[in-house]
Amino acid sequence: MLILNSAKYQDILYEPGEKIDYLPKETGIPFIFEVSDDLTNDINAMNQVALFLDDIDSFREKALKYISLASRNTTDLYHDEICSFLEMKRDNGYLPGIDSIKDFSLEEMVEHLWIVRFISYKVDKSQVFVLYLGFGPDSSLFDEVLIVFFNTNKEVFLISYEN
Repeated sequence: MLILNSAKYQDILYEPGEKIDYLPKETGIPFIFEVSDDLTNDINAMNQVALFLDDIDSFREKALKYISLASRNTTDLYHDEICSFLEMKRDNGYLPGIDSIKDFSLEEMVEHLWIVRFISYKVDKSQVFVLYLGFGPDSSLFDEVLIVFFNTNKEVFLISYEN
């Protein structure tokens, strides 16, 4: 067993060559944490995972900023998908702890997105970092989620959503 080289989460153990798959109650991390088995054999990839995890709050903020800007920019590649997701949630009229959101702007909706899941895996030999964002800190993967993909340069390169 190895220990993830994280300054923030020092008790995360993993077995090289095996997938990491932790629920929040198992790690103290407030979201699901996964790393593919092909990355756990690569110490450099795991160090990147640790760095991303240690700075996860700033990546959430970076994702929220991108989502907010894209929701206002009709020429952004992900504008329609983001607005569709936010409008769908707003039309449902409910967020945890908030009675009515029908009058919320899309930007106000963005402020309520929280990390539900963090995954890292390889795509075409490149490591990616994926944040699943849901509404409220108690969101689950069974709720609608907005998925933000970061590359190894820590830049957003893809956004999608699942419901």
